[in-house]
Amino acid sequence: MFNKKDVEEIKEQLSNLSNELSSLKENSNLQQDFNKELLNALSELKSNQSSYFSEMNKEVEEIVSLKDEFSKSVRTFELLHKRIYDQLYTRVHEVLREHTNNLKSTTESYNSTAPKVNEMLKTLDSLNSEISRFKVIAKNIREKDFELVNHQKNLERLDSEKLHLLKKIDSLQRVIGKSRRNQY
Repeated sequence: MFNKKDVEEIKEQLSNLSNELSSLKENSNLQQDFNKELLNALSELKSNQSSYFSEMNKEVEEIVSLKDEFSKSVRTFELLHKRIYDQLYTRVHEVLREHTNNLKSTTESYNSTAPKVNEMLKTLDSLNSEISRFKVIAKNIREKDFELVNHQKNLERLDSEKLHLLKKIDSLQRVIGKSRRNQY
């Protein structure tokens, strides 16, 4: 039936098969270990992914919350900006109206006083010409004052001579009067 050679071959094949089977078993064990490690890694990855997703969800919620707060802040800022702009516009408008009214009253006052000012300028011009005339007269008076002072001194001297002569005439008349009385 079987010869020895065939048996030997079969044994060898069985041995090879056994080796292959043990190699396959070993590979299978290695594959199982690898699969376990892969499953552990996948499980860890899933756990990490789950924690990342939960953190990401928290961050998304926080971003949404911040977006809402930011939107509220922007609306508040816009309202505040509008209110400040309105107040500033109103205040500037009031200040400009006040200045315009002041300018208008000043212009009206100027227009009403302009003829008086022109009249005063004419009066000042005439006063200036009069003052100039008086300055000329004053210069002439000063020069003539010295002449009048000299004339006054001459008059005083002549007056004192006249008094002296009148006294002499008086004394001569008395002497003549005495002599006439004595003659008669």
